Amino acid sequence: MAKVLVSFPDEFLAEVDRIAGEEQRSRSELLREAVRFYMERRSSQARRRGAGPRLSPADRRVARELARRLATFLPAFDLRVFGSRARGDSAPDSDLDIFVEVEEISPEVRRRISETAWQVGYEMDRVIATVVATREQVERGALAASPLLASVKREGVRP
Repeated sequence: MAKVLVSFPDEFLAEVDRIAGEEQRSRSELLREAVRFYMERRSSQARRRGAGPRLSPADRRVARELARRLATFLPAFDLRVFGSRARGDSAPDSDLDIFVEVEEISPEVRRRISETAWQVGYEMDRVIATVVATREQVERGALAASPLLASVKREGVRP
């Protein structure tokens, strides 16, 4: 293992030592973890800016299969993957967030969308979380001003 000489202000190093002591770790362990965290965050930010893959091929297959099955009973809809899997910073157990925009919705259609998402997720080993809204809700309803819709618009990926 290579050694690196790094200079820190005394007050900063005292805080590093205090935290390392509380966690019963060495100064080196704590600093290595901090650098790893920084590198992972930087990589994640680059992916969000489009510098890397946004949606894995496996997630794209799952979303396409869901879209194919929804098309059997939804006359017109828009489907977008959003959240951590769309950003490319998901954990292995992260769910697949999918926004479905439809012209009209009824309790029966909402139930069928939910059941279809569960079936596809079960068959393809992915937990699918759906958010369903009508075009009216997206354009003129309370949803239009929500942070959720802003995320869908910002990071949403069509499969």
